[in-house]
Order: sequence, then structure tokens, then C-alpha cells
Amino acid sequence: MTGFFEVILQTEAMEPSNESFHHTAAETMRIPAIRIGIPIGFCAIGLATLWLPGATPLLTCAGWLLAYLIVAIPYSRTGFATRTGSWTLWAASLAMTAGIIVNCHYYICVWGHGLPDSPVLMNLDAWSAWNNALADLGRDDAMRCHWPAVGYGHLTGVLLGIIGTDICVPLMFNMLCALATIALTGYTAAACCPTAPKRYADTAMLLACACCYFIASAAVLIKDCPLAASVALCAYAAVSARRRPSAINVLALIAATVITAYCRPNYLLVLAAVIVAMNGWSQRHSRIYGCGALAVIMIVWIGFQYSGTVASISNFIDLSGRSLGDESGRGIQHSLYFRLFNDYYSFSTVSKLLLLPVTTAIQFLIPFPWTYDKYLLFGPFMALAHFSFGRYAVGGLVFYFLARLFKHRAPQLLLRLTATGIFFYCASALQFGGTVSRYGIPLVALLVPCAAYSLQTFRKERAFRIWAAVFSLGMAATLIICYHLTT
Repeated sequence: MTGFFEVILQTEAMEPSNESFHHTAAETMRIPAIRIGIPIGFCAIGLATLWLPGATPLLTCAGWLLAYLIVAIPYSRTGFATRTGSWTLWAASLAMTAGIIVNCHYYICVWGHGLPDSPVLMNLDAWSAWNNALADLGRDDAMRCHWPAVGYGHLTGVLLGIIGTDICVPLMFNMLCALATIALTGYTAAACCPTAPKRYADTAMLLACACCYFIASAAVLIKDCPLAASVALCAYAAVSARRRPSAINVLALIAATVITAYCRPNYLLVLAAVIVAMNGWSQRHSRIYGCGALAVIMIVWIGFQYSGTVASISNFIDLSGRSLGDESGRGIQHSLYFRLFNDYYSFSTVSKLLLLPVTTAIQFLIPFPWTYDKYLLFGPFMALAHFSFGRYAVGGLVFYFLARLFKHRAPQLLLRLTATGIFFYCASALQFGGTVSRYGIPLVALLVPCAAYSLQTFRKERAFRIWAAVFSLGMAATLIICYHLTT
């Protein structure tokens, strides 16, 4: 037991591979993406809030600056930091802030009455989270909801209680989580591919930003970005602990566990799987850290199970008797799917497993670009989520990586990370028949490093170029067929 606490309380920070990134505060402010990017960002956000009123200008500017610096400064001190990565974080932060401004304009001024503490949220998940948060704060006009977004509503209430009752507060927290996920995905890719960490990190960060559904979710009051950040934090902690556990690893794991416990307690199993897959069990200190982390995560999960407070769809809906075609399903948006698999939830486990390639493909393909207006009630910026060409590219790169495993020896750490991501991606398709594609968003940090490795390692090969052409043509043909079948 004494050895366990000695390992956990180690305070030595990881030594970066490039000492040039040991910045002082003054040197940090001389980074172009910070020195030049911050004034440009302030001007852009100020003009946007004047053009589309709704979001509180001062809170929006302060929230963007704080979220950007919280991620950009630690990133600049790592051994894989580059100008490309710094500008990627800057561009992603501005894009998500623009989405928040657009959505808040509709929540507050178009649908609402001009009050940032009383937005009109038409999506059930966002409405439930906001009302649960207000109920925690004792607002008389709040209506507590028992499903969905109960835990996420409590987390939102904590944020509102600390900063103030404004819809921008939880949205800025979502943006912070998304930015952290992008940077941590780069860290994980660099750790899995130590031969050229900067190249792999930059590629992973750019590919993560190309996943439009992930970026659009940051501007909406749903829990996918906090969950993505918790998985990314867990992967970071597991990878870092392979070298030497430190207090930073412990704090990252605690943050991941707390966020997951609030947002989706059943996702604690994903964190446990990441720890098992990524930990260096051959090393004594990693074994101690891994066993301690697993014990904490599983104790929290079992506690939720026994207390009966696990927020899961199965607690509120009888899946065995649910029809995908009725009002509790997805309506006309997946009408062709309903005709084929309307009784999916009553299928046997064997039948669901046999259909897994089909349901996984459906989860990968949707939402379609021509259905961009289906989820505008989330907020107009959510239309961006339907243009999933970047996500398709990530999927194609992962497919090529898997095909090359027969002849190519990939890093073992990357293989374990990718296998964990694919397993849980398929698990969500198995549970919900592939109809909820956003359940793949929290797995960004597990799958994107594989795509980055595939692109950087094989891009000069003739076989890769042929695959890229064939996959692009195949996706184009598939989308055309789906368009004619669904319209």
C-alpha cells in the first residue's frame, strides 16, 4: 500500500523531448498564434456579436480567451508543439465560438425574449439539461426532468452557480472540452508514434477538426464534447503513466471520472477499457497505477449501479417493445430504415450481431448532407454536422490501416487504442441499431490517431492513392444511392 501512494504522489513532470518548448510566460506570449491570434480573435468575436446579437459580448470574449489559453499554453510546452498545431487550436476555437454566437442569437433573440438567462431551447436534451440546472439553482420557472440529461444538467448547474446564469457559460465549457480533446488527441498520436511525433500530432489535430459533427456539438447544450474530453484525458493519463506516473496523470484521471460520472455513468466502462488497453502492465509502476485507476473507476461505476442513478436510456424506455417508427423513435428522418428494421429492438442478440456490419455502416454514414435542416432545432450551427466528409475520410484511413495490418507492423500502443475505439463504436451501433451517429463523437481521441498514422505512413504509396480514389468514388456512389432511396 505504501508503494501505491509513493507512485501516485510523484510530482515530477514529464520531460519534453525538445527543450526549446520550456517557455517562460513572456516567451509564451510571443507565440504567433497567441500574440497575433488573440487580437484578431477579439476583433472577429466583437464584430460577430454586433452582427448577431444574443450572446453576451464580454462573457463570450472572456470565455473564448480563457478556453483558448487553458489549452494553447500547456500545448506550447509539450515536445510535439508546432506552429501548425497552435494555429489549428486557434482556428478551431474561433469556429466553435462563431457557432456559439450563431446559436445564441436564435436561442435568445429569435426564439427567445432577449434574455441570456432565459433562452428558448427546442431540443429535448438541451431543454432538459438547462431546466435541471436551473432547478438546482432554485429558479421558480424551472421544470425538473428525470430524463434525458439529468447528470449533465447537474454539471451545468455547477457551472452556472460558479460563473452566472447565462447560456454562454455551458457552451463555452463545451468548447473548452472540444479544444482539450483536439490537443490531447495530438498528444496521444505523438505518444503512439514516437518516430515522428510532431508530424503525427499535427495530422491528428487537423483530422479531429475535420470531424464536423464533433466541432458542431461544441456549440450545442449536449454532453458529447465533455464525454470526448473525458475519454481523451483518460487516454492521456494512461499513455503518460507508461513512462512515469505523476500528479498530473492522477488529476487528469480524476477529471475524466468526474465528468463521465456527471454526463454518462455507464461510460465509465469505456474509461476502464482505455486504462486496460493502454497501460504498460509490464512495468511495476504502471501496474500499480493501472490497478489503482481501475479500482477507483469500477468502485464509482458500481456505486452508481447500486444507487440506481445511472442515467441510461434503458432506465426510461422499454427497448424490447420500442418501435423505431413511432414518435419515440426518429420519425421520418430514417423512414427507409424503419421499413427494414422497425422491430430492431425486439431482435435476438444473434440477429443484432449478424446485422452489425449494416448498423455500423448506417451509423458511419448518417447524418446525410441533404438532411441538414433536420436538426436545426439544436441551433443553426448544427447544420454543419451533416457535412461529414472529414469523418468519412477518417473512416477511410482507419479502413486502410486495418487492411494493411496483414503486411505492416504497426505500433502496439496504436493497435490497442484503435481496437478499443472500434469496439465501442460497434457497441453503440449494436445497442441502437446505428440510428444515433453522435454516439461516436466521444471516441475521437481513440480513432483519429490511427487515421493520422495511416495518412502519414502510407500516403506516398501507390496502393494508398488507389485506395483513396476507390474509397472516394465508392462513398460518392453510396451517397447518391442513399439520396435517391431516402428522398
